[in-house]
Amino acid sequence: MAVGEARLTTIVVQRLTEALAAEGFAPSGPMDSLGTAGPTAENPSWVRIWFVGPDSGVSNMTSAVMATIQRNGHGGVGIAATAWIVSSAVEEVVRDWPAEALAKGGWDRNYMESVEFGYFERPLDPGEISVGGEPGVDHAVREFMRLLKGPVADWFSQFDSPDKLLTAARTSATQDDWDRENPDPVLLRAAVVLSVLNGQVEDAATLMEWYLSRDRFHQWDSLDRALSFDAAMIERFPVYADARGR
Repeated sequence: MAVGEARLTTIVVQRLTEALAAEGFAPSGPMDSLGTAGPTAENPSWVRIWFVGPDSGVSNMTSAVMATIQRNGHGGVGIAATAWIVSSAVEEVVRDWPAEALAKGGWDRNYMESVEFGYFERPLDPGEISVGGEPGVDHAVREFMRLLKGPVADWFSQFDSPDKLLTAARTSATQDDWDRENPDPVLLRAAVVLSVLNGQVEDAATLMEWYLSRDRFHQWDSLDRALSFDAAMIERFPVYADARGR
């Protein structure tokens, strides 16, 4: 990364950190298995930074924002941002479960859902926020925060209570380019696990019974996979087994 671009990246990271702090987001280690990238000899042109949000509204669930700042080849940089909800508690439960019990999608086993900031206004091409140079930093940060406090905040609000999470788990994955009719099987499994961990065992059992009664599934899932997940839950949680009548 050229000296000018490296300086610009440093300024962008600093300004984003300050702006996000004002909204209750704190710098964090990476929430995925890719780790923090660059600038290094292997990745000289980009850096990824993570911020954990305030109370997600659901115990054992974390809301987060990840920003990738990457040089654009014209002396400036671009900011690509993504909102995430993750759960280390879910990851701990399913860490050693066979892949056949889980959905085929998702980043890591702590992953619940994510969306790119640009999706809300350019769903077919989310793109990035361009920073042409130091004079453009203020505008870029304002644009980042406009999206964060607007459509991204609305997106987070879909999951910010136990009841909303259960509702979202039943809702078609409208932001999924692969399947816009069926529930997201990654989110659904996470909702079942979290509901049990958070004491909503009957809700978890009801959600799973509803899911298993469906005659179609997202292409990342199948009835066999869903049954394997249910069996793993029954084995792992006796209270869930009782609620499921097993």
